[in-house]
Amino acid sequence: MKLARSVFVTVAVFCLAAVAAAQERRPLSPPGVASTQVAGKWSAPDKDGERTYTGGKWIEITYGRPMLRGRTNIFGRGADYGKQVNASAPLWRAGANVTTTLKTEVPLE
Repeated sequence: MKLARSVFVTVAVFCLAAVAAAQERRPLSPPGVASTQVAGKWSAPDKDGERTYTGGKWIEITYGRPMLRGRTNIFGRGADYGKQVNASAPLWRAGANVTTTLKTEVPLE
C-alpha cells in the first residue's frame, strides 16, 4: 500500500510539474518614459552650424504602457470612443501595473 501511494504521489508531482512548465509566460508590459529639458539656452551656431542646449533642467514622466495581447479596438470607434473601456470596473486607468510618476529638477508653477 505504501508503494502504491508513493508511486501515485510521484506521478502526481511529475504531472503538476509538467503542466506548470508548459504554461507560457506572458511578457510584462513595457515601461514608457518621456523627458524634456526646460529653462536652458541655445548656443549660437558653431562653424558647422550645430547648436547646443545648455543649462536646462530635466522633467521626466514614467508610466505604464498596456499591451493589447490579441485584443482589438478596446477603446471603441467614432461616437462610442472611450465609453465602454471597462464598463464593469469601478475605475479604469491607462497604465499597465505601473503608477505614473513625475520627476522634475525645476519648481512647477
